[in-house]
Amino acid sequence: MIKIINLTKSFNKTPILSGISLEVANGITTVIIGPSGCGKTVLLKHIVGLLRPDSGKVFVDDFEVSSLYGVQLFKLRRHIGVVFQGAALLDSLTVAENITLGLREQSKKTPVAELNRIVKEKLALVRLEGVENKLPSELSGGMKKRVAIARALAMEPEYILYDEPTTGLDPITARKIDELICELQNKLKITTVAVTHDLASTYKIANKIAMLNKGKIVFEGTAEELKKNKDIEIYKFIRGREYE
Repeated sequence: MIKIINLTKSFNKTPILSGISLEVANGITTVIIGPSGCGKTVLLKHIVGLLRPDSGKVFVDDFEVSSLYGVQLFKLRRHIGVVFQGAALLDSLTVAENITLGLREQSKKTPVAELNRIVKEKLALVRLEGVENKLPSELSGGMKKRVAIARALAMEPEYILYDEPTTGLDPITARKIDELICELQNKLKITTVAVTHDLASTYKIANKIAMLNKGKIVFEGTAEELKKNKDIEIYKFIRGREYE
């Protein structure tokens, strides 16, 4: 399980996270929502050790992330797949090379045949066969996102983190990505964390929702509980208008 305890983080003396506590249960999809700039991505970066807390702790599989350095931190990260907001594919590499980048950095001895097998397997999982030799510039936005997901899956992670998985996609493509996230979670039983401000996506993929606002968790529950919540700030966020 991922457990966050009293996490605080400030930048230039501006508080971003103010005592966040959250447990991410195994085998389900937890979606963290909130307005832009509320600290969703900052929270995600603490889980993989890209940022270190001012105070508080983050545990993944009973390891305190901020206490790990070097080889220990890299070992932990092998259990976590990350899908970045803009896909973050390397333009100079083919789709196959992007997908196997982590594997090749981890071990120089992996046979080419095994790498090719993994590429085909992961592209099939994201329903994008036959694009191994294409460059990212030849792909649509939705295809790039699928390749990014395939790359995250290549390491056989126990956890997968999505940073704004539908941002920049048209509504139809965004909903197809939502369907893929649900399909992968159901098929692979990977513990999934997504951060987003896309409520349509949230309602589609979330088993549990946590809302972050002004540096604090202001809601935890299901989609139905969120829709019925009467808190003014939550009401304004999910309806996009002032309280009536």
